[in-house]
Amino acid sequence: MKKFLYTAVLICGATVLRADTFAFSYSETTRGTTISGSGDITAIADGLGFYTITDLSDAQQNGTNMFLFKPGINFFYDGSTSWGTFDFLLSGKSYLPDILTFAGSSYSVIGFTQPSAGNNFQISRVPEAGTLSLLLAMGLGVFAFVRKLPSTKRL
Repeated sequence: MKKFLYTAVLICGATVLRADTFAFSYSETTRGTTISGSGDITAIADGLGFYTITDLSDAQQNGTNMFLFKPGINFFYDGSTSWGTFDFLLSGKSYLPDILTFAGSSYSVIGFTQPSAGNNFQISRVPEAGTLSLLLAMGLGVFAFVRKLPSTKRL
C-alpha cells in the first residue's frame, strides 16, 4: 500500500510542476479592417483544466509585437473547450493594455486597438520536448524509488 501511495503522490505532483505552451490565433474583418493576432501562451497547470498565464511569446497583432501586461491571470482549457482573458500591450502603440477575452471559438479585443470580435478564436496545446523529458525522468525516478522500498510479504 505504501508503494502505491508514494507513486500516486509523485505522479500527481509531476503534472503540477510542468509548464505548458498553448498556441492561439484569431482574425476578423470589421468595417473593412482586418484585425488578426497569434502567438504562444506559456502557462502553469493549476489543476482540473485551469492554467495560470506566465508569458506570451512570438505574439503579434497585425504585425505588431504583443507583450503580456499582467501575468498571473487564469484561463480554462480541457482540449475541447476553453475560456479566459488576458491583458496585453502592443509594442510602441500605447502604455494602456488591450484585453483579449475568449470563450470557445468566440473572442473580443477591446482597448487601444480598434474593437474586434469574432467566432474564429483557436487555442491548442503545443507539445514541449522539455515537458516530455521531465515526465520521463520523473517516471524513471518513481520506478527506481518504488523498487528500493522494502516489500512486506506475508505468507
